[in-house]
Amino acid sequence: MYYNNGQLKVETFFNKDFNRDGIYKSYYENGQLKSEENYKDDTVISQKCWDEDGNEIECKE
Repeated sequence: MYYNNGQLKVETFFNKDFNRDGIYKSYYENGQLKSEENYKDDTVISQKCWDEDGNEIECKE
């Protein structure tokens, strides 16, 4: 998925059962990484989040 300005919004991978599997990344409209989540069979294993300036922050649900 992409923002209207052409910047990448999200990238993710799915397994053969169409469950998230691997790294899911979401981005702010300015291109800065917003979150990175590691999935195994659609379950979050780990998660990191950043603000629009690239500072690591606590992830919100």
